Amino acid sequence: MELDFGTLAIGVFALLLCIVPFVLDYKSRKKKENNLLEPLKKIAQQQNCQIGEHEVCQNFIIGIDKGKKSVFFYKEEKGKITEHFIDLATIQTCKVITSHKTMSNAKGSYKVIIQLELNFISKNQGKIEQTWEFFNADVSPKLNGEVQLVEKWCKLINVQLNN
Repeated sequence: MELDFGTLAIGVFALLLCIVPFVLDYKSRKKKENNLLEPLKKIAQQQNCQIGEHEVCQNFIIGIDKGKKSVFFYKEEKGKITEHFIDLATIQTCKVITSHKTMSNAKGSYKVIIQLELNFISKNQGKIEQTWEFFNADVSPKLNGEVQLVEKWCKLINVQLNN
């Protein structure tokens, strides 16, 4: 069986046609990550910290400086920018707050997440708790990995608090 130039060209073209969307998607995600990472790094630098670990999801990024036990959050949403910093030395615990709404249909009722937040409870009883919003159904219609991300970061933060 011989492979002629026409068959080879069609094969290469088909392969490129399959690979190009993945490459473009990867580049788009990396660009989006870098656009969110730069402001997060600036927030960390203002606190004399460095982002050691971070994670991007949709329109926000969360990062941590484990050495200085500080957590940072940056979110861009409909032209509104939200920035948060917290020194874990002042925090007793971190927990996930999930708000649900009960919906009904012919098959029965089910719960839908309408809001997802990380809540930081201060060691100082007189200080107000801090809450960072990761998802709000009024702004974004569907979840895209936020639940897993928030649970992962809650565990990571609580491990830092216990060290």
